[in-house]
Amino acid sequence: MTEPLLRWAAAMPADRYDIRAVWPDRAEHVPSVLRCVTAAGLPALTPFLKAKNAAGYNLIGRPDDPRFIFVDDISLDTLNGMIAAGHRPCVVVESSLRNFQAFFDAETTEDQTAKALARFMASQWGGDLASADARHAGRLPGFTNRKPKHRRADASYPYARLRTASARLDPVLAAMATDPTALPTDDQQGARAARTLGNCATSVAPALGDRDRSTFYDTLLAPYAARYGATLDRSRADFAIARTLLVQGMPPSEVAEVLSASSKAREHSQPQQYVERTVAAARDAASRRS
Repeated sequence: MTEPLLRWAAAMPADRYDIRAVWPDRAEHVPSVLRCVTAAGLPALTPFLKAKNAAGYNLIGRPDDPRFIFVDDISLDTLNGMIAAGHRPCVVVESSLRNFQAFFDAETTEDQTAKALARFMASQWGGDLASADARHAGRLPGFTNRKPKHRRADASYPYARLRTASARLDPVLAAMATDPTALPTDDQQGARAARTLGNCATSVAPALGDRDRSTFYDTLLAPYAARYGATLDRSRADFAIARTLLVQGMPPSEVAEVLSASSKAREHSQPQQYVERTVAAARDAASRRS
């Protein structure tokens, strides 16, 4: 367990690392255990972390440095899309089967800049906006993911696995960090996907109950697919569709039913969470418009 953790730290060099043992069920109000250590102190901390993990805690952490931008809950396709767009992750952890977290080095010293970059990445690539801030921690590699939903039939849990560990700068985010005009504000973030997709939105068909869910979704998706073709970002299209439906008065529960028919939702490792997160973000954006 020590070796992947040391590689994780070496790929994100920092003076200190925030390490946390977090109980998986927040409703039980079990306090988290926090440790702040140097890279040299990680081996000595490992037995403590192993014990906490075995006792049921999830282990998360990050460098105590805002330059490392965290993106949560992305697929392998999304990760490959990021790389094709010029991004270079320094750390990638497969936190559960086919679900990934990544850190990107933006070489910024400002928390507000780091937060804007984290929200940009989550909005741009369909990551978890709830995890998009300047100091969000990711799952530690080499330890088990103790979320109850990942519990196997034999009572074991899957390991978080280190997939990439390379100390390198992300050229896209580093360039954005030096140009304040390139950073979207918080008010701009929620509507970013819908604006980028432009004027594709069509008027919404009547009620969900009046037609088959899949047919309805395909009708709404068609203008986006026609405009963007193979370059279509399905997460952003789903966000734009959800926002349009909400603005035109469809209840969030029905919007969620529509999005459950999307190919992105069906392929996602956690489809319900993907749909709920997309609807929540779209609802937030729609409320700013009203």
